[in-house]
Amino acid sequence: MEGSQRRLVMMAGDGESGESCRTFVFKGENHTLGNALRTVILQNPEVIFCGYSMPHPAEDQMLLRIQTVNSSPAQEALKKGLEDLKDMCHNVSNTSHINYEDVYEPAEDSYLMLDVLEKQLKELKPPTICVEIGSGSGVLIGGVASALGSVNAAYFATDLSPLACIATVQTGNTSSVPLNVLCTDISFGLDRLKGSVDILLCNPPYVATPFEEITAYKDDLIKASWAGGPRGRNVTDKVIRLCKDLLSPVTGRAFIVLEQCNDVDSVMEFTTEEVGLKADICGSYSKLPITYHRSSLPYVRKYNSHKAFYLMLDLPSLLGDYDDEFISRNQLSDNEPTDDYSNLEDNYEEVPHPVGVYYWGKDLKLGQVSGVAVDERNRPVIFQRGPVTWNHKSFDRNYVLQDKTPIEEDTIMTLHPETGEILRSWGKDLFYMPHGIAVDSLGNTYVTDTGLHQVMRFPLGSKEPDLTLGNRFEPGNGRNQFCQPSSVAVSDITGDIFVADGYCNSRVMKFNKDGELLDVLDGDWDIIHSITLFEDENIFCIANRNGQTIECFSTGLKRPFGQKMMLFEGVGCIFGIVAKGTALVGVIGKPDSSGITIDTSPNKGRIIDTWGKNEGISQPHDLAIFLNMGMSSML
Repeated sequence: MEGSQRRLVMMAGDGESGESCRTFVFKGENHTLGNALRTVILQNPEVIFCGYSMPHPAEDQMLLRIQTVNSSPAQEALKKGLEDLKDMCHNVSNTSHINYEDVYEPAEDSYLMLDVLEKQLKELKPPTICVEIGSGSGVLIGGVASALGSVNAAYFATDLSPLACIATVQTGNTSSVPLNVLCTDISFGLDRLKGSVDILLCNPPYVATPFEEITAYKDDLIKASWAGGPRGRNVTDKVIRLCKDLLSPVTGRAFIVLEQCNDVDSVMEFTTEEVGLKADICGSYSKLPITYHRSSLPYVRKYNSHKAFYLMLDLPSLLGDYDDEFISRNQLSDNEPTDDYSNLEDNYEEVPHPVGVYYWGKDLKLGQVSGVAVDERNRPVIFQRGPVTWNHKSFDRNYVLQDKTPIEEDTIMTLHPETGEILRSWGKDLFYMPHGIAVDSLGNTYVTDTGLHQVMRFPLGSKEPDLTLGNRFEPGNGRNQFCQPSSVAVSDITGDIFVADGYCNSRVMKFNKDGELLDVLDGDWDIIHSITLFEDENIFCIANRNGQTIECFSTGLKRPFGQKMMLFEGVGCIFGIVAKGTALVGVIGKPDSSGITIDTSPNKGRIIDTWGKNEGISQPHDLAIFLNMGMSSML
């Protein structure tokens, strides 16, 4: 190239060094290309030095200096470096159109993910449906779509950021591949894809951060795209659980990025043991590179000291699942309570035989404790009534609360899991007759107040609800009403809210995360006192207190909402239930205060343990399971 169009100039050699030491001038280039070439060229064993400089910030040019061993010309090292750089990026979608002040810039993990996928995709059949969760710039889904083609295939992407969704569409356009993009949280709104996804991609926020940073960055979606909470797995675990529902049972496979701080062995165990998916590490890099962007040479890498892992998931060839016909306790021959705990071997790690620890929380001064839960940091949370008691004078015959004076002390308390000491308390002047409580994985607290006839959600750290369901002090059985709601459970996958409208209406109401009513399940139950979720199996269970049954139903993801799945009869007046793994644990108030543990795994469905009888339990009302010094503990 000549004259003003010349973009690369080789300066004269230095002294007697001849061809082995040269300086090259790149016009119209900057730090991006300098970092790129320096990193690549230094991998050449013939090169003993490579550096670059920018002579003046106002001049859009870069000086690159290369020194090689005497027998190797520096110009050849430069040519080889440029060729290697192009080889690194030739299969990657062009994202030079994106403003990275608004959208998270593709980084090293994405490009290493593409390297891994390039090897794996050769073994995969062209997909019918491919989904990326958290697409950002769209470089992953765009690269896969370019490699596999869009004939007879549909490519979907989701992202919480509207600007990222726009960027993903633009990436697809520049690569001439159609991408269907939905602005949503993880995969909310893609229910029709369940059981149909052939390839699922996800590069989640995996940086380990204090949990508070997740909500602190809710208005800064770029920062939120890397804040992963404790162990960096706040989103990762949700996506892994979701894979079981979304992946095709025949061809489905998921690829997820992990980082060393995520405790990869723990992720593998969680995936196989709790979720029930096959899991393999399909790639790892001991040095996680930093990526730079440039329109002419899009993607280059510079190494630092992190470690990346790439997790591949698919469904086992035979998945234990519930039959369409529900399991009835009365149909089983070995379902009676027993003092022989040999059956506990499979469930011991998740729910061992409970033993009372009477010193725990002994200094707490509480009123009636109506509800207990575990927060996002594995700390027990209690909901108590202070000086208020529920007796025959609390409500009139129309279920209207008689004393409308708010409780003038804190009603919600977060406790230390090892000592029971109060870490935080709040709720003064907010509630009238507390009952149920739940905390989701984002730290949102959900409560039911039977006096208010309402269900409320409080964001992490807030004392003001951002969602209130039901009419204040007004009982009713309409679509927007409750009558003494007793319990609430929340899906960490979809955000759906399941309310046991338990006392007067005896029904279950399902809402989405925005409070819109989705479904209602009516029944002839005699007070639904508690509700819990088996997320992995898409099942919720209710405690029919006075009917002395535990009944389980479909959440509506795989099967119709409310389809009966399991029934356990004659269990006593069951007040509270909680799901853990495949175990369903409950507390009984009458005839004797005690507890039971039920194995709900397929083809079993039996009571495997009874506990607490004659051990000081008095009028139990609810329970929760948390980790205390590495062991499962109950409250």
